[in-house]
Amino acid sequence: MRHFPQHRITSGFTFEEKVGPPDVLTSAIGHLICEFSRLERWLDIHIANLSGTEDRAALDQLRELTFPSKLSVLLDLAPRRIDKADAESIEMLRELVGLCQEAQQHLDHVMDSAWSWDFASVALQSNDGQIITADHIMDLADFVSNVASDLEEWPAASGEAT
Repeated sequence: MRHFPQHRITSGFTFEEKVGPPDVLTSAIGHLICEFSRLERWLDIHIANLSGTEDRAALDQLRELTFPSKLSVLLDLAPRRIDKADAESIEMLRELVGLCQEAQQHLDHVMDSAWSWDFASVALQSNDGQIITADHIMDLADFVSNVASDLEEWPAASGEAT
């Protein structure tokens, strides 16, 4: 790029040269984001399994859906594809979708706020005045991880869709 050379991906500097040593706040936020990404991937897998598609273009389009849209698609597909006698799986899915929505609310609260960094106290202050510590963010990451694991184990993952 001729006019904006500063917009290169590679700078030649190390992480620590750019921002200093890693800190617990950004590390905790990174864990939360990674766990949420795993949760969303399991949504994609279940939707693909229930829809019976392995079409690459269809799967690519699925990735373009918002998280709430994916939850809606999953809730729409599951009752039509899972044996009607397996009401417990559908009930479990509805509960999991509620947990997925809660996971998204936690992520949104952390990511969509204007933050004031306070490294001395190892905490963030959101624009609504709430203090959120790195420990709390890790608790949120654990919550999201548990929801992702539960979704992974949900019956449709083992091929029980009919």
